[in-house]
Amino acid sequence: EPTGFNIMPASLRLSKSDIIVAIRCCERLETFETSRHWIDLWKSTDNGFTWSHINRPAENTGSGGNPATLTSLEDGRIVLIYGYRAKPFNLCARLSEDDGTTWSDEIVLCTDTSPDLGYPASAQLGDGSILTVYYEIENPGEPTCLMGTHWRLDD
Repeated sequence: EPTGFNIMPASLRLSKSDIIVAIRCCERLETFETSRHWIDLWKSTDNGFTWSHINRPAENTGSGGNPATLTSLEDGRIVLIYGYRAKPFNLCARLSEDDGTTWSDEIVLCTDTSPDLGYPASAQLGDGSILTVYYEIENPGEPTCLMGTHWRLDD
């Protein structure tokens, strides 16, 4: 493990024996602000007994990092959603068509959010669109609020 942390896993069962997990990671450097933050993906093919590192679908999640969510879509793709906590402060997604082995380029779902956002949860709705809900504190000192982004993948 790097000096820092590997925390806040988001798991998705692919089959009776296969599970993938996205993990929020940090390598502490001289200061928290200069530390590196990313998301790693791990896979188990024996129902969680052993794990193998697959890849790093999000190389940079900004200052402080951000936990991700994994959602299985009706068409078999997987969507990974996470907040990017550095300017321009975005809510982002990436798609995988091969159970997490490879990932699409970053899709920016929402731009110019506040630096204090994250912990997303997503669901695909009956019409195929996706609703992603996350918290955000728009201005320091204000109460936390829940935000939602309703979006659709380009076919």
